[in-house]
Amino acid sequence: MPKLTKTIIENYTVSKDTTIWDTQVRGFGIRITPTGNKTFLIYWRRDNGAQRKKSIGKYGKITIEQARKIAQSFFYKISMGEEPLQKRNDLSFREYSSMYLDEYSYHHKSPATFMNETYIINNHLLPKFGKKKINDLTRREIEKFLNSFQSHKVLPNRILSLISHMYTKSIEWGYSKLNPTQGIKKKKEEKRSRYLTRNEINRLLEVLNNFTHKNVSQALKLLLFTGSRKGEVLGAKWSEFDFENTEWVKPMHRTKQRKQERIPLNEEALKVLYELKETRTSIFLFPSPSKKGHLLDIKSSWEHIRREAKLADVRIHDLRHTYASILINNGVSLSIVGKLLGHSNASTTERYAHLNNDTLRRATNIIKLNQL
Repeated sequence: MPKLTKTIIENYTVSKDTTIWDTQVRGFGIRITPTGNKTFLIYWRRDNGAQRKKSIGKYGKITIEQARKIAQSFFYKISMGEEPLQKRNDLSFREYSSMYLDEYSYHHKSPATFMNETYIINNHLLPKFGKKKINDLTRREIEKFLNSFQSHKVLPNRILSLISHMYTKSIEWGYSKLNPTQGIKKKKEEKRSRYLTRNEINRLLEVLNNFTHKNVSQALKLLLFTGSRKGEVLGAKWSEFDFENTEWVKPMHRTKQRKQERIPLNEEALKVLYELKETRTSIFLFPSPSKKGHLLDIKSSWEHIRREAKLADVRIHDLRHTYASILINNGVSLSIVGKLLGHSNASTTERYAHLNNDTLRRATNIIKLNQL
Protein backbone atom coordinates (compact mmCIF):
# COMPACT_ATOMS: atom_id res chain seq x y z
CA MET A 1 0.00 0.00 0.00
CA PRO A 2 1.36 3.54 -0.81
CA LYS A 3 1.54 6.32 1.73
CA LEU A 4 -1.76 7.40 3.28
CA THR A 5 -3.67 9.96 1.24
CA LYS A 6 -7.03 11.67 1.49
CA THR A 7 -8.33 9.54 -1.41
CA ILE A 8 -7.32 6.26 0.19
CA ILE A 9 -8.82 7.18 3.57
CA GLU A 10 -12.14 8.41 2.20
CA ASN A 11 -12.68 5.46 -0.13
CA TYR A 12 -11.63 2.71 2.29
CA THR A 13 -14.51 0.65 3.72
CA VAL A 14 -14.21 -2.14 6.30
CA SER A 15 -16.41 -4.85 7.86
CA LYS A 16 -14.43 -4.82 11.14
CA ASP A 17 -12.03 -2.48 12.94
CA THR A 18 -8.99 -2.12 10.67
CA THR A 19 -5.75 -0.16 10.88
CA ILE A 20 -4.08 1.08 7.69
CA TRP A 21 -0.39 1.87 8.07
CA ASP A 22 1.46 4.67 6.35
CA THR A 23 4.53 3.74 4.28
CA GLN A 24 6.13 7.17 4.62
CA VAL A 25 6.24 7.37 8.44
CA ARG A 26 6.79 3.98 10.06
CA GLY A 27 4.41 3.35 12.98
CA PHE A 28 1.86 5.96 11.84
CA GLY A 29 -1.58 4.85 10.70
CA ILE A 30 -5.32 5.33 10.83
CA ARG A 31 -7.91 3.08 12.50
CA ILE A 32 -11.19 2.76 10.58
CA THR A 33 -14.37 1.23 12.05
CA PRO A 34 -17.37 -0.23 10.18
CA THR A 35 -19.40 2.79 11.32
CA GLY A 36 -17.01 5.14 9.53
CA ASN A 37 -15.01 6.50 12.47
CA LYS A 38 -11.43 7.25 11.40
CA THR A 39 -8.75 7.97 14.01
CA PHE A 40 -5.06 8.62 13.42
CA LEU A 41 -2.68 6.76 15.74
CA ILE A 42 0.95 5.97 16.34
CA TYR A 43 2.48 2.65 17.36
CA TRP A 44 5.87 1.97 18.92
CA ARG A 45 7.76 -0.55 21.02
CA ARG A 46 9.56 0.17 24.26
CA ASP A 47 13.10 -1.07 24.89
CA ASN A 48 11.65 -4.00 26.87
CA GLY A 49 9.52 -5.03 23.88
CA ALA A 50 6.22 -3.73 25.30
CA GLN A 51 3.87 -2.43 22.59
CA ARG A 52 2.31 1.02 22.85
CA LYS A 53 -0.36 2.87 20.82
CA LYS A 54 -1.66 6.41 21.09
CA SER A 55 -4.52 8.14 19.30
CA ILE A 56 -3.44 11.53 17.92
CA GLY A 57 -6.62 12.91 16.34
CA LYS A 58 -9.74 12.20 14.29
CA TYR A 59 -9.78 12.42 10.52
CA GLY A 60 -11.88 15.45 9.54
CA LYS A 61 -10.73 17.47 12.51
CA ILE A 62 -7.14 17.24 11.37
CA THR A 63 -5.81 16.51 7.90
CA ILE A 64 -3.52 13.65 6.87
CA GLU A 65 -0.63 16.12 6.52
CA GLN A 66 -1.20 17.54 10.02
CA ALA A 67 -1.49 14.05 11.52
CA ARG A 68 1.74 12.93 9.84
CA LYS A 69 3.62 15.95 11.27
CA ILE A 70 2.20 15.23 14.76
CA ALA A 71 3.30 11.61 14.44
CA GLN A 72 6.82 12.63 13.40
CA SER A 73 6.98 14.99 16.37
CA PHE A 74 5.95 12.21 18.76
CA PHE A 75 8.45 9.75 17.28
CA TYR A 76 11.24 12.32 17.70
CA LYS A 77 10.31 12.74 21.38
CA ILE A 78 10.17 8.97 21.84
CA SER A 79 13.68 8.66 20.38
CA MET A 80 14.82 11.22 22.98
CA GLY A 81 13.24 9.22 25.80
CA GLU A 82 10.11 11.36 26.18
CA GLU A 83 7.28 8.85 25.84
CA PRO A 84 3.84 10.36 25.19
CA LEU A 85 1.25 9.57 27.85
CA GLN A 86 -2.32 8.57 27.12
CA LYS A 87 -4.90 11.00 28.46
CA ARG A 88 -5.34 9.91 32.05
CA ASN A 89 -9.10 9.54 31.78
CA ASP A 90 -9.06 8.06 28.28
CA LEU A 91 -7.42 4.66 28.75
CA SER A 92 -9.50 1.67 27.75
CA PHE A 93 -9.52 -1.36 30.04
CA ARG A 94 -7.66 -3.26 27.29
CA GLU A 95 -4.92 -0.61 27.07
CA TYR A 96 -4.55 -0.39 30.82
CA SER A 97 -4.49 -4.20 31.20
CA SER A 98 -1.55 -4.39 28.80
CA MET A 99 0.23 -1.67 30.75
CA TYR A 100 -0.44 -3.42 34.09
CA LEU A 101 0.89 -6.78 32.84
CA ASP A 102 3.95 -5.33 31.07
CA GLU A 103 5.00 -2.76 33.64
CA TYR A 104 3.95 -4.28 36.94
CA SER A 105 2.84 -7.92 36.99
CA TYR A 106 5.73 -9.22 34.86
CA HIS A 107 8.37 -7.49 36.99
CA HIS A 108 6.90 -7.78 40.48
CA LYS A 109 4.84 -10.98 40.58
CA SER A 110 6.08 -14.59 40.53
CA PRO A 111 6.10 -16.24 37.10
CA ALA A 112 3.14 -18.43 38.08
CA THR A 113 1.13 -15.42 39.32
CA PHE A 114 1.97 -13.47 36.16
CA MET A 115 0.73 -16.37 34.03
CA ASN A 116 -2.46 -16.67 36.11
CA GLU A 117 -3.15 -12.93 35.87
CA THR A 118 -2.52 -12.97 32.13
CA TYR A 119 -4.96 -15.88 31.75
CA ILE A 120 -7.70 -14.18 33.81
CA ILE A 121 -7.30 -10.89 31.95
CA ASN A 122 -7.28 -12.44 28.47
CA ASN A 123 -10.00 -15.03 29.03
CA HIS A 124 -12.38 -13.29 31.43
CA LEU A 125 -11.82 -9.55 31.80
CA LEU A 126 -11.03 -8.38 28.26
CA PRO A 127 -14.00 -10.15 26.60
CA LYS A 128 -16.29 -8.38 29.09
CA PHE A 129 -14.65 -5.01 29.79
CA GLY A 130 -11.91 -4.61 27.15
CA LYS A 131 -13.60 -1.77 25.23
CA LYS A 132 -14.74 0.19 28.29
CA LYS A 133 -12.77 3.15 29.60
CA ILE A 134 -11.18 2.22 32.91
CA ASN A 135 -12.92 5.08 34.67
CA ASP A 136 -16.35 4.11 33.31
CA LEU A 137 -16.40 0.66 34.95
CA THR A 138 -18.84 0.61 37.89
CA ARG A 139 -19.11 -1.40 41.06
CA ARG A 140 -22.49 -2.76 39.95
CA GLU A 141 -21.08 -4.03 36.64
CA ILE A 142 -18.28 -5.84 38.46
CA GLU A 143 -20.71 -7.37 40.99
CA LYS A 144 -23.00 -8.67 38.22
CA PHE A 145 -19.99 -10.07 36.37
CA LEU A 146 -18.73 -11.91 39.46
CA ASN A 147 -22.20 -13.30 40.16
CA SER A 148 -22.20 -14.90 36.71
CA PHE A 149 -19.66 -17.48 37.95
CA GLN A 150 -22.23 -19.44 39.94
CA SER A 151 -20.55 -22.82 39.45
CA HIS A 152 -17.12 -21.60 40.55
CA LYS A 153 -16.21 -21.36 44.23
CA VAL A 154 -12.78 -19.72 44.00
CA LEU A 155 -12.49 -18.01 40.60
CA PRO A 156 -14.75 -14.99 41.41
CA ASN A 157 -12.55 -14.14 44.40
CA ARG A 158 -9.40 -14.38 42.30
CA ILE A 159 -10.93 -12.13 39.66
CA LEU A 160 -12.06 -9.62 42.29
CA SER A 161 -8.60 -9.51 43.87
CA LEU A 162 -6.98 -8.91 40.49
CA ILE A 163 -9.37 -6.12 39.44
CA SER A 164 -8.96 -4.49 42.84
CA HIS A 165 -5.18 -4.52 42.61
CA MET A 166 -5.24 -3.26 39.01
CA TYR A 167 -7.21 -0.22 40.19
CA THR A 168 -4.94 0.26 43.19
CA LYS A 169 -2.04 0.61 40.74
CA SER A 170 -4.15 2.79 38.42
CA ILE A 171 -4.80 5.21 41.28
CA GLU A 172 -1.12 5.12 42.24
CA TRP A 173 -0.09 5.89 38.64
CA GLY A 174 -2.61 8.71 38.36
CA TYR A 175 -4.99 7.16 35.82
CA SER A 176 -7.93 6.72 38.21
CA LYS A 177 -9.26 8.39 41.34
CA LEU A 178 -11.62 5.67 42.58
CA ASN A 179 -11.48 1.90 42.90
CA PRO A 180 -14.86 0.49 41.75
CA THR A 181 -14.29 -2.77 43.66
CA GLN A 182 -14.37 -0.98 47.01
CA GLY A 183 -17.09 -2.51 49.19
CA ILE A 184 -17.51 -5.69 47.14
CA LYS A 185 -17.25 -8.67 49.47
CA LYS A 186 -15.50 -11.88 48.54
CA LYS A 187 -17.46 -15.10 48.56
CA LYS A 188 -16.79 -17.43 51.47
CA GLU A 189 -14.25 -20.09 50.62
CA GLU A 190 -13.94 -23.40 52.39
CA LYS A 191 -10.24 -23.85 53.04
CA ARG A 192 -8.95 -27.22 51.92
CA SER A 193 -7.24 -29.31 54.57
CA ARG A 194 -6.25 -32.28 52.41
CA TYR A 195 -2.98 -33.97 53.15
CA LEU A 196 -1.77 -37.49 52.57
CA THR A 197 -1.68 -40.17 55.25
CA ARG A 198 1.30 -42.49 55.59
CA ASN A 199 -0.56 -45.19 53.64
CA GLU A 200 -1.45 -42.74 50.85
CA ILE A 201 2.16 -41.53 50.60
CA ASN A 202 3.31 -45.13 50.19
CA ARG A 203 0.73 -45.72 47.44
CA LEU A 204 1.82 -42.56 45.65
CA LEU A 205 5.52 -43.41 45.84
CA GLU A 206 4.86 -46.91 44.53
CA VAL A 207 3.11 -45.46 41.46
CA LEU A 208 5.86 -42.85 40.96
CA ASN A 209 8.58 -45.51 41.13
CA ASN A 210 6.93 -47.37 38.25
CA PHE A 211 5.82 -44.35 36.20
CA THR A 212 7.14 -44.25 32.63
CA HIS A 213 8.08 -40.56 32.50
CA LYS A 214 10.89 -40.26 35.05
CA ASN A 215 11.09 -36.46 34.75
CA VAL A 216 7.50 -36.19 35.95
CA SER A 217 7.84 -38.76 38.75
CA GLN A 218 11.08 -37.17 40.01
CA ALA A 219 9.52 -33.71 39.93
CA LEU A 220 6.59 -34.92 42.04
CA LYS A 221 8.97 -36.55 44.52
CA LEU A 222 10.85 -33.26 44.90
CA LEU A 223 7.55 -31.48 45.51
CA LEU A 224 6.75 -33.94 48.29
CA PHE A 225 10.25 -34.01 49.82
CA THR A 226 10.87 -30.23 49.76
CA GLY A 227 7.39 -28.72 50.12
CA SER A 228 8.24 -26.35 47.27
CA ARG A 229 5.82 -24.80 44.83
CA LYS A 230 5.29 -26.44 41.45
CA GLY A 231 6.79 -23.52 39.51
CA GLU A 232 9.91 -23.53 41.68
CA VAL A 233 10.53 -27.24 41.05
CA LEU A 234 9.71 -27.37 37.33
CA GLY A 235 11.84 -24.30 36.60
CA ALA A 236 14.79 -25.28 38.82
CA LYS A 237 18.30 -25.07 37.36
CA TRP A 238 21.30 -27.16 38.42
CA SER A 239 23.18 -23.96 39.27
CA GLU A 240 20.74 -23.35 42.14
CA PHE A 241 21.88 -26.43 44.08
CA ASP A 242 24.80 -26.28 46.50
CA PHE A 243 25.62 -29.96 46.95
CA GLU A 244 28.55 -29.24 49.26
CA ASN A 245 26.28 -27.56 51.81
CA THR A 246 23.21 -29.58 50.74
CA GLU A 247 21.13 -26.48 50.05
CA TRP A 248 18.77 -25.30 47.36
CA VAL A 249 19.35 -21.58 46.75
CA LYS A 250 16.11 -20.41 45.13
CA PRO A 251 16.62 -17.18 43.14
CA MET A 252 14.41 -14.24 44.01
CA HIS A 253 12.81 -13.98 40.55
CA ARG A 254 11.23 -17.44 40.96
CA THR A 255 9.95 -17.27 44.53
CA LYS A 256 6.53 -15.95 45.48
CA GLN A 257 7.97 -13.51 48.01
CA ARG A 258 10.49 -12.18 45.47
CA LYS A 259 13.47 -12.85 47.72
CA GLN A 260 16.26 -15.41 47.66
CA GLU A 261 15.60 -18.49 49.79
CA ARG A 262 18.16 -21.01 51.05
CA ILE A 263 16.45 -24.33 51.75
CA PRO A 264 18.31 -27.26 53.37
CA LEU A 265 17.90 -30.49 51.39
CA ASN A 266 16.92 -33.68 53.22
CA GLU A 267 18.23 -37.13 52.29
CA GLU A 268 15.15 -38.07 50.26
CA ALA A 269 15.43 -34.93 48.12
CA LEU A 270 19.17 -35.49 47.63
CA LYS A 271 18.51 -39.06 46.43
CA VAL A 272 16.22 -37.68 43.73
CA LEU A 273 18.78 -35.05 42.72
CA TYR A 274 21.64 -37.52 42.46
CA GLU A 275 19.51 -39.83 40.32
CA LEU A 276 18.66 -36.93 38.02
CA LYS A 277 22.30 -35.92 37.87
CA GLU A 278 23.27 -39.27 36.35
CA THR A 279 21.36 -38.45 33.15
CA ARG A 280 21.79 -34.65 33.22
CA THR A 281 21.30 -33.18 29.71
CA SER A 282 20.25 -29.59 30.34
CA ILE A 283 20.78 -26.56 32.59
CA PHE A 284 17.29 -27.39 33.92
CA LEU A 285 16.47 -30.32 36.19
CA PHE A 286 13.36 -30.95 34.13
CA PRO A 287 13.91 -29.87 30.52
CA SER A 288 10.93 -29.76 28.19
CA PRO A 289 10.56 -32.56 25.62
CA SER A 290 11.52 -30.04 22.90
CA LYS A 291 14.79 -29.33 24.79
CA LYS A 292 13.89 -25.63 24.77
CA GLY A 293 13.28 -24.36 28.29
CA HIS A 294 11.80 -26.51 31.04
CA LEU A 295 8.62 -28.44 31.75
CA LEU A 296 5.76 -26.00 32.24
CA ASP A 297 3.07 -28.31 33.54
CA ILE A 298 2.50 -31.94 34.53
CA LYS A 299 -1.26 -31.80 34.98
CA SER A 300 -2.17 -34.55 32.50
CA SER A 301 0.43 -36.93 33.98
CA TRP A 302 -0.79 -36.12 37.50
CA GLU A 303 -4.34 -37.09 36.53
CA HIS A 304 -3.09 -40.54 35.53
CA ILE A 305 -0.84 -40.91 38.58
CA ARG A 306 -3.46 -40.00 41.15
CA ARG A 307 -5.96 -42.39 39.59
CA GLU A 308 -3.42 -45.20 39.78
CA ALA A 309 -2.66 -44.31 43.42
CA LYS A 310 -6.38 -43.98 44.24
CA LEU A 311 -5.95 -40.33 45.27
CA ALA A 312 -8.76 -38.83 43.19
CA ASP A 313 -9.27 -35.74 45.37
CA VAL A 314 -5.58 -34.85 45.80
CA ARG A 315 -4.11 -31.84 43.98
CA ILE A 316 -0.43 -31.32 43.25
CA HIS A 317 -0.40 -28.45 45.76
CA ASP A 318 -1.56 -30.89 48.47
CA LEU A 319 1.93 -32.39 48.40
CA ARG A 320 3.12 -29.10 49.89
CA HIS A 321 0.41 -29.37 52.55
CA THR A 322 1.58 -32.89 53.29
CA TYR A 323 5.22 -31.85 53.67
CA ALA A 324 4.25 -29.16 56.20
CA SER A 325 1.93 -31.49 58.11
CA ILE A 326 4.58 -34.21 58.47
CA LEU A 327 6.99 -31.68 59.98
CA ILE A 328 4.42 -30.21 62.37
CA ASN A 329 3.20 -33.64 63.47
CA ASN A 330 6.79 -34.48 64.35
CA GLY A 331 7.20 -31.47 66.61
CA VAL A 332 8.75 -28.91 64.24
CA SER A 333 7.65 -25.38 65.17
CA LEU A 334 5.45 -23.25 62.91
CA SER A 335 8.19 -20.63 62.57
CA ILE A 336 10.70 -23.17 61.20
CA VAL A 337 8.09 -24.74 58.90
CA GLY A 338 7.27 -21.25 57.64
CA LYS A 339 10.92 -20.60 56.76
CA LEU A 340 11.17 -23.92 54.91
CA LEU A 341 8.01 -23.09 52.94
CA GLY A 342 9.15 -19.54 52.19
CA HIS A 343 6.30 -17.82 54.03
CA SER A 344 6.59 -14.18 55.06
CA ASN A 345 4.27 -14.43 58.07
CA ALA A 346 3.20 -17.08 60.57
CA SER A 347 -0.53 -16.79 59.81
CA THR A 348 0.08 -18.25 56.34
CA THR A 349 1.90 -21.24 57.82
CA GLU A 350 -0.97 -21.99 60.19
CA ARG A 351 -3.07 -23.05 57.18
CA TYR A 352 -0.71 -25.98 56.74
CA ALA A 353 -0.83 -27.14 60.36
CA HIS A 354 -3.16 -30.07 59.74
CA LEU A 355 -2.61 -32.12 62.86
CA ASN A 356 -3.55 -35.79 62.61
CA ASN A 357 -5.66 -37.69 65.11
CA ASP A 358 -2.68 -39.28 66.87
CA THR A 359 -1.16 -35.86 67.52
CA LEU A 360 -4.45 -34.52 68.84
CA ARG A 361 -4.92 -37.59 71.06
CA ARG A 362 -1.44 -37.18 72.57
CA ALA A 363 -2.25 -33.56 73.27
CA THR A 364 -5.59 -34.19 74.98
CA ASN A 365 -4.18 -37.09 77.06
CA ILE A 366 -1.95 -34.59 78.85
CA ILE A 367 -5.02 -33.91 80.99
CA LYS A 368 -4.96 -36.53 83.82
CA LEU A 369 -6.66 -35.94 87.15
CA ASN A 370 -4.01 -37.70 89.22
CA GLN A 371 -1.31 -35.47 87.74
CA LEU A 372 -3.08 -32.10 88.09
